[in-house]
Amino acid sequence: MTAYLILILTLNLIGAFSQLITFFFAEPIIYPDSEAITASIVPRWLWLVLGIGSIIKVVSTVAILNWKKWGFWLFTTAVLISLIFNFYTWLYIANGIFGLVGIAILYGTLKVGKKNGWRQLD
Repeated sequence: MTAYLILILTLNLIGAFSQLITFFFAEPIIYPDSEAITASIVPRWLWLVLGIGSIIKVVSTVAILNWKKWGFWLFTTAVLISLIFNFYTWLYIANGIFGLVGIAILYGTLKVGKKNGWRQLD
């Protein structure tokens, strides 16, 4: 389970970094004799929201590593909110689905074994 949590932590750190870099540094592309278009068809504010969501997932993953049950619920809430925003764009639906699969895997790993991890969470 620890390896899976470290994987979640690493992926969300990379995600937060890339989303926040995109928010702060993505410039519109300007073509001669045309209107300015953004580097992506995703609204700029969405990158900030998804970056903050990734930071919240990092915090919740650290809480789970410290055996806090609220970390699981915070992680689940952050994934569901990110899912809503991913559906908003219709571009990153796969990311949202992977988030739901991640919740299921996390819950399953907490419930498996003789030393049920769910009961050990504070």
